[in-house]
Amino acid sequence: MLLYKDNITSLNDLDINERKQFLIDMTLVGDAIKKVYNPYKINYEILGNLDEFVHAHVFPRYKWEGENVKHSVRRYLKDKFIGESNQFINLDNKEEIIYNLKEILVN
Repeated sequence: MLLYKDNITSLNDLDINERKQFLIDMTLVGDAIKKVYNPYKINYEILGNLDEFVHAHVFPRYKWEGENVKHSVRRYLKDKFIGESNQFINLDNKEEIIYNLKEILVN
């Protein structure tokens, strides 16, 4: 998840340069995820329905998802996010993943 630096409730409340920067930053996070996880593609979501602050969800998607790759990951049951058979959330090596993402994003 990418959070905007200030407590703003809508992307539309940002000026055009702030919007551009947020969306560029969102895709840079996607680029870093692609390098670390090697997904089939990246999905981006900016909703604001429940949490009223500007943020974006960045989801790696994989061919092993089959036809599900065509739909939002929100259709999955919660246990799909913690199972060892997938890479949505693999907490076994989270420190390594965080390190690798930071390395890519900082450089």
